[in-house]
Amino acid sequence: IVEPLLMYYNEAKHCSERFEQYTSRNLRIGLPLERSTIIMHVKDICLEFKKQHPELEVEIVEQEMVLNKQALLEEKLDIGVCFSQEDDAEQLNTIPIFVREHVLMMSIDNPLSQKEYLTFDDIRNETFLISKSFTFAHRFLVEEVGIPTDHCIIYSERDGLFEHLITQNKVVFFRARESGFYPLYENCVLVPFNPPVCANIAFLYLKNTVPKKSLLNFIEYFNSEFKADDML
Repeated sequence: IVEPLLMYYNEAKHCSERFEQYTSRNLRIGLPLERSTIIMHVKDICLEFKKQHPELEVEIVEQEMVLNKQALLEEKLDIGVCFSQEDDAEQLNTIPIFVREHVLMMSIDNPLSQKEYLTFDDIRNETFLISKSFTFAHRFLVEEVGIPTDHCIIYSERDGLFEHLITQNKVVFFRARESGFYPLYENCVLVPFNPPVCANIAFLYLKNTVPKKSLLNFIEYFNSEFKADDML
């Protein structure tokens, strides 16, 4: 008698927990800490969703994309904007937002600044400045292009030295063509790659969990409101 009752109790408890998860009134959204046009459009949609749903506790967290992905995996966020990579597919669902082109920012004194486009061979002898949190840049330059790690200067925050190194032609900086975080410094130019170097930006959320009703409502709302073609 005890064993069937215990099985019934565990199943009932499991169903209760799944129902509680589904009906949860809080929603935690992770956005990038930047001010590019398209990300501000995404933020406006999130804020409007929050405004239209006062019955929900919608929390918008702004931080670097790599922190959003880590927070998703630790279940500290319900959904977040991140760089989307093939190896995410095992753990995370993907809602594509846009494809971001990356370029090199460099001093006009760098001979490469006169080129219309760059090839991988053009940049093998350059020294690169890379954000500590910008995992896409490190993966692309080191693993795909084959840049030696000792040619990559990793920085943790932006300061006066950052601008000085670029403008004085000490380094080149791998960045998004459109960036709401990094300005185009004086006497510097942006030079694209041929073929273009791009990264996928997407909303990610965990697989193999019971999605909250609030999350499903947000995804439906976002898909109805987001207009990428108007932003690019």
